[in-house]
Amino acid sequence: MLIKRILIICSISFLVHIQKIPAEVIKDIHVEDIYLSALEGKLKKMRTEGFVTSSHPPWPLDLPLDWGANPFKDRDWQFQLNTWRMIDQYIIEYFETQDKSLIEKSLKFVEDWHDYHFVKNKTSDFSWEDMATGIRAMRLAFYINAIRKNLISVDDKLKKKIYFLANQHINKLQQENFFSKTNNHGIFALAGLHLLCREHFENPACNSDTKTFIKKTFKEIFDKQFTEEGVHTEGNPEYHFYITKTLNHKIKAPVQEILGDISNLLTKAEKIKPWLLFPNKILSRVGDSRGRLYNISFDSLKSIEPACIEKDKCYLVGDLTKSGYAIIRTIPETKDESMLFVTGMAHNVAHKHADDLSFQLFEFGRFIFIDTGSYSDEFNTMRKYIISTAAHNTISVQNNKLNPVNVKKTEAENDQYETLTWREVISEVNTVEMTGSFLKSVKAMDNKFEVHGKVDRKNLFSQERYIYYIPGKKLRIEDKLLSSNEHNYVSSLHFAPDINVVLFKNNAYADFGNGSLHAKILSENCQLSMARGQKNPILGWANTGKYGEMIPTTVVQATCPGKNRTIIWEIEFYKKFDNLSHLKASSDA
Repeated sequence: MLIKRILIICSISFLVHIQKIPAEVIKDIHVEDIYLSALEGKLKKMRTEGFVTSSHPPWPLDLPLDWGANPFKDRDWQFQLNTWRMIDQYIIEYFETQDKSLIEKSLKFVEDWHDYHFVKNKTSDFSWEDMATGIRAMRLAFYINAIRKNLISVDDKLKKKIYFLANQHINKLQQENFFSKTNNHGIFALAGLHLLCREHFENPACNSDTKTFIKKTFKEIFDKQFTEEGVHTEGNPEYHFYITKTLNHKIKAPVQEILGDISNLLTKAEKIKPWLLFPNKILSRVGDSRGRLYNISFDSLKSIEPACIEKDKCYLVGDLTKSGYAIIRTIPETKDESMLFVTGMAHNVAHKHADDLSFQLFEFGRFIFIDTGSYSDEFNTMRKYIISTAAHNTISVQNNKLNPVNVKKTEAENDQYETLTWREVISEVNTVEMTGSFLKSVKAMDNKFEVHGKVDRKNLFSQERYIYYIPGKKLRIEDKLLSSNEHNYVSSLHFAPDINVVLFKNNAYADFGNGSLHAKILSENCQLSMARGQKNPILGWANTGKYGEMIPTTVVQATCPGKNRTIIWEIEFYKKFDNLSHLKASSDA
């Protein structure tokens, strides 16, 4: 009997040794580990109406699917389709109800994707896009985990397809230069590879060298995601919120297993968030940000020592200039709140616009000067516009929209934008060097604040900007421009969509209910013009806060010719019932 027990123990030990079952295989996969995103509405709605995203009407999910479909001419929609977003709701509701049949039902889409690509030998633009591949790898890890734990019953034919797809994804994610190491896509690719190798450990490619590669490369990418101040580096406040939420709640296990404890960094990043919101809690529209509402507390700002420019005139300064942002704002809950947000971030072109040294202004509790914001991921003429300097409160050159990358497409070739990938776009020549930040430290001086920055636009001109700001009173913008060639420089002011603007000579006047402003161009030989909702060329548009939705807004432009010259705006603000004699005096000038 003793010999039999010894033989049984030896047999079990031998099998365990041969299969090399790692201890982490016994770990559960949780809802916060595999980047699940709930669709609009519940599973019942998806079954009756189809695949629903926040931007488009339902699309039928009748199998077999056309995984290369693009019914809305939207690259983001294609991306969502090929990340298997339709199965997320099944998995989320499984975690809520523990109904294992939901996992089995969701596999019909996985099998259909397999057959589309490996039986019918078809493909789409997002079949093997780096981020989509990483997200699918997380789902495959979940399915293999469910099979190992006998949570679901899967026949051999489907099981082979699942493991075949797992092998394909592992191989793809290890190919050299398959995923970007310069933006956040690599995080999703490596998180997927890590989880999939953790579950599908029999694959010879999931060896110690792969684990070393994952850890080393993940850290390399992750270290570039945030500055020392804790600011996300992709020139886009919306992605600051998105990436911190993802790391905290969407891919929690793979991040912790690869990097260990990153709580200190995430705590630092959380503290940055209130600075990225205007007093009405609308997000700054820098880069590919849409100006969405984020209902977070400003309490952490109340403990910050204010900077005073006069007695009883004290304000909070978010001097994040090492990262590329400068913020001056009133203390939260102050009457008639003010906030100036200046950007000069240049770490990464991933979601960046040509908005260097641009600004947004909030006065008397409302927006005055805004940024155009984001549009959609389609490379069409509107996206080309919103990326350009002409769409921001900075300097552009007439008839030469400056993009953060030179896309090398004309409007006549607009249809070709749909064939470009994001990687192809960012591989083009940059118009500015990604040196980190173009801003200097904020100064409180002579009863005003100073924000100073400088940017060199290769082969065009250099721009040195000084912004002098007295909250609620005055904004002065001085641009010193140098070039070896003659240009028609254009300095733009984008007003909030509801503000009515009137031009008179070199003056712009605006009335916005609880206040008014007078903007005057002080430089000689400059011509003022105004546009709103212009279509050819595109000018005077702003994002509503929703993906792909734009509305007309007024932009005032000062066009000033020359090689080396200075352009100065002086803008004064007046509360309602202030002495309005300035209007008559200025109009008589």
